[in-house]
Amino acid sequence: MYEKLLFNITFGTEIEKNAKDPCAEILLDKKIIVPKQPINNDQTVTFDIELHRAGKHELIIERTNHDEKNKQVLSIKKFTVDHIDLNRLLDNMYYYPKYPALWHRQQTDSGIDWPEKQKGWRSWGFNGRWIMDFESPFYTWLLKNT
Repeated sequence: MYEKLLFNITFGTEIEKNAKDPCAEILLDKKIIVPKQPINNDQTVTFDIELHRAGKHELIIERTNHDEKNKQVLSIKKFTVDHIDLNRLLDNMYYYPKYPALWHRQQTDSGIDWPEKQKGWRSWGFNGRWIMDFESPFYTWLLKNT
């Protein structure tokens, strides 16, 4: 093992009466770290990751279970690594939404073109993928980016 880190992500939700809970699955370098699970308001997900090599890594939160009809928002409220608050760094991360097909077509027909990725989004009203690109050694990367 090269490096071990403790992640804590506190999620918040906003859900209409008829909507299901949003779900999240967390991956590191395309390997599942936290299996898909429903998220309830102010729920914290805690997990360790073991980095086996120096270099680039990708932490992914795969957000699912939106029915494309009802309001259902999943948000990152707090994000820490080894108890260090990284909320400020979230402004530099990208979310790749899967826009609801009917809504997206209506937007496009109205002349509004939504981009493939959204920088700094912490609240996700659509299914999609949030990506945190980072490097190890983690603390060297953190010092360069704060």
